[in-house]
Amino acid sequence: MNKVFICDDHAFLRRGLSDFISQMSGWEVVGEAGDHNELLQRLGTKKTDVLILDITLPEKNGFEVLKTVRKFDPSIKVIFFTMHLELPYYEKAIELGADAYVTKDRAPEFLEEALNTVMDGKKFFNLEKLEMFEKGGLSQVPKEELEKLSKREQEVLQAIVDGKSLTALSKELGLSVKTVSSHRLRLLEKLGLASNAELVRWTMGVPSLQS
Repeated sequence: MNKVFICDDHAFLRRGLSDFISQMSGWEVVGEAGDHNELLQRLGTKKTDVLILDITLPEKNGFEVLKTVRKFDPSIKVIFFTMHLELPYYEKAIELGADAYVTKDRAPEFLEEALNTVMDGKKFFNLEKLEMFEKGGLSQVPKEELEKLSKREQEVLQAIVDGKSLTALSKELGLSVKTVSSHRLRLLEKLGLASNAELVRWTMGVPSLQS
């Protein structure tokens, strides 16, 4: 029986994941945690084969947690399960030696495939999505769609696709964070979208989850 530990700060999501994995043949959820400290307290209590780890966590992010887990037990396979679609997050996960990267917009079967793949000793990354990023970000967006946006809005959109924070972009453009945030809100309103993740999906030609 393959044993899974889940670390995500949303209890509702942890429960959903646990229920899904428990229905998979040959898999068992042995523990859950909502943050770095809780994870370290519980991880050693039972043998764990795979850790499903969010990136956005309280106090320490998933990348920092991965480093700690690698020191704690290098044999544990680590799957990032995250909302982050931006290329720099993929690259950081690969750089740190994660075994898989699954975004939360995917169908549940995608996570099941990732679990089985890493237990076979292989890596699982959505290379198709990586290739789409590498083809050039906004260059994939039809010209007539970009022309609906102001120059500033295009700069903000490109920054989001590149994984930059609004704070970093404000320094780069010499604008206040409030002004950059206003451009982001207008950008979302114009495109009828609700989040950065949906903006990234839009540039890739992927339909919104709300459509």
